[in-house]
Amino acid sequence: MIEMRLAADKAVQCFERPVPAARGDWVLVKLLSVPMCNEYHGYAEGQAAGVLGHEAAGVVEDPAVSGRFKAGDRVVVMPQLPCGHCRVCLEGEYIHCRQQRAAEAELEGDAAAGTFAQYMLKPADQLVPVPDAMPLDHAAMACCGLGPSFGALERMQVDGDAALLVSGLGPVGLGGVIGGRHRKSLVVASDPNPWRRQLALDLGADHVVDPSRDGALAEVMDLTGGRGADAAIECSGTVPGQEFCIEASAVKGRVAVVGSSKGHASVHLGGTVLFKGLTIIGSWHYNRASTHRLLDQIGLVGNSIDRMITHRFALTDLREAWELQCTGECGKVVLQPW
Repeated sequence: MIEMRLAADKAVQCFERPVPAARGDWVLVKLLSVPMCNEYHGYAEGQAAGVLGHEAAGVVEDPAVSGRFKAGDRVVVMPQLPCGHCRVCLEGEYIHCRQQRAAEAELEGDAAAGTFAQYMLKPADQLVPVPDAMPLDHAAMACCGLGPSFGALERMQVDGDAALLVSGLGPVGLGGVIGGRHRKSLVVASDPNPWRRQLALDLGADHVVDPSRDGALAEVMDLTGGRGADAAIECSGTVPGQEFCIEASAVKGRVAVVGSSKGHASVHLGGTVLFKGLTIIGSWHYNRASTHRLLDQIGLVGNSIDRMITHRFALTDLREAWELQCTGECGKVVLQPW
């Protein structure tokens, strides 16, 4: 099988290795659709990474002793390796598990844990069955393509009466645009990149805003009838994006922080947050109990997903795919392992 790795100084490596053996509850999955996420940051910064990728959909090759699946079943591979028995896992919030399983130790060095490969091993409880009629490229969006924004929209209870601000129009934010349109909200999409703003319009955003321009905050207020955003999803992972969402929020508004950042936002908790009565949440992913609702949504927005996926590359053309992502002029990019 082929497995991709990243050495220092942007050295992309293609390895041939034996197909790993399924064992215990570790299921062997043949990967067929591999969306790319934020791995390109490591490439751009010249960092090394032996395990690449955390999104995929494919077919069960060998279920081992798992009684949940049989060979040939189509599945989505969920990110992370949660323990499955701690409080947050039992509540369906596995993404926040602090007792991650040690794949290298359990599999004696044969981890095969990344999705930038032709096969991988994954615990059965981290595989989700794919509906029969759903294309695997669509199903794979149940990971980071539509998953984080879906979780945020669920927790903020966004509906058709809401004015929704989506900050940051990379793939996660574009997923928020699709999700907001699906819920019939008024969607205002914000990004300094004109290419991304146009794609957001193509995906159904009602309005787009350049947050770097003077007057951007006033523009959001005007577009929302003077009240501001009832709900905001911050996907840019930037301090200006976080602060923009808070300032652009309506009284009693809700803000979901989805994009991770290294910087620290300056937020007046005893002023803006207090007097507006804002609710601010961190929303990394979605609760596993709502997976069926996300898959139902995916089944209804297939045309939008097809537009959100702007490029596909062969797995071995990983360098070219990363170079494209670094330009910022793409939607979701999908690798094809075969």
